[in-house]
Amino acid sequence: MLSHLFRPALLGAVLSCAMAATAVAEPQRPAAADPAAPGKTPIYHSAFSAYQPMLATPPQDWRAVNEAVARTGGHAGALKEPEPPAAKPDTPSPAGHAGHKH
Repeated sequence: MLSHLFRPALLGAVLSCAMAATAVAEPQRPAAADPAAPGKTPIYHSAFSAYQPMLATPPQDWRAVNEAVARTGGHAGALKEPEPPAAKPDTPSPAGHAGHKH
């Protein structure tokens, strides 16, 4: 019976606290779109400020250029053929480690 009377009192207390919290005066802030609002002026930094254009290279004999690329193993060495793996000794693996390699 007491809980039946307690619920409305609790609801009233919660609502009055919520209303009191919204009634607290907040300082007025200028609208974000207000051009007269005080604020810092943004500083512009171009992404291209340190850009250096690629220098033109004089034409070269294509055969000489192809041979130079072939000597380096392809484009920046990325196309170089992998070295064949070294021959493994014919010693058996220790017991318990057969079947996987470290």
